[in-house]
Amino acid sequence: MKSTLKTQIEALLFATQGLTIKQLCEKTGKVERDVLKALKELEKDYKERDSAFIITCDADVWKLTVKSNHVPLVKDLIPSEFPKSILETLAIIAYKNPALQSEVIKIRGNKAYDHIKELEKLEFIRLKKKGRTNEITLADKFYEYFQTTPEKVKEEFDV
Repeated sequence: MKSTLKTQIEALLFATQGLTIKQLCEKTGKVERDVLKALKELEKDYKERDSAFIITCDADVWKLTVKSNHVPLVKDLIPSEFPKSILETLAIIAYKNPALQSEVIKIRGNKAYDHIKELEKLEFIRLKKKGRTNEITLADKFYEYFQTTPEKVKEEFDV
């Protein structure tokens, strides 16, 4: 049984944490144009059917991931890409958004300096000098990665 490029890409995305176009080309032996076309078709397929999955592209990495409304169902089963401590720091930032770095450090301890540095490097947060500390806000990448909006985040914490 011969598989199509689209099903090959689907299998690759399912089996990994995500791949770049270059990696997909290397794995399938196809050119970028064909891989992109297959990705777009696959993305469309998932959108058109009532699937629990979606195809996303973040920082040039394509992923097969669970739709945000199904995350609560599976979150305890999926290993996180981030250590729990960094996620906890990010949760404090999301809760307070905007948050003062001094407040986050007071709540999370000195290790949060490293967490903040890492989250800024990953472009999940932005820092802006405010007096003797920094004001931390969530960046667009945070909302894209977690497939949410500022309004939904606020709603989640208004419980």
